[in-house]
Amino acid sequence: MPLSELIAVPSCWRCNDKFARDDELLRDVLVSATLHVDMPELAAPRAAMTRSLARKQFAGPIKRMIGRKTRTYAPLGGSPVLQPAWALPVDRARLERVLQRIVRGLFFHETGRRIPSDYLITAADQNLVNSAPTYDRPFFANIIASALEGEQRAVGGRRFGYCYRVLRDDPLGSVWLLSFLGQLVFLCTACRRP
Repeated sequence: MPLSELIAVPSCWRCNDKFARDDELLRDVLVSATLHVDMPELAAPRAAMTRSLARKQFAGPIKRMIGRKTRTYAPLGGSPVLQPAWALPVDRARLERVLQRIVRGLFFHETGRRIPSDYLITAADQNLVNSAPTYDRPFFANIIASALEGEQRAVGGRRFGYCYRVLRDDPLGSVWLLSFLGQLVFLCTACRRP
């Protein structure tokens, strides 16, 4: 994606550099989750992940994920039939840190305000939302509907899209839907800690 299309928010070099490895994790998760998808937008991230796999030192997160892979069954290629597959373990805490940083940056970009450091930012992927107990589904549906009723944005065509809504009762609270290539979608919330 051209640099002119990237959203930039103020950050010191130390903080920005500190999170570069976490950003690689998001790239590797995205590429691994979209191996079945043929999109030109995936060419550069796939090439970067391939280079990362070839490095002997400082290999990216994908090398650790592959080293810890497990056998499982999953629906592949659009078929509802479960087939043998490999599952790559994802460092959920690191992935959540990346998503929290994205939400903080987008909130600042959209509102000019910072989310306070004591606020809780949560992230749930579509699998968690889809597997929620029946009694929780209306709760998730309300949160998702709230985000969809808010502002919608696209960055780099279909590479990244998001919609958000600032909470009526808390101008520093918000709800977000983040979509990476239309393949990985995360529901995020930012609010005061209970």
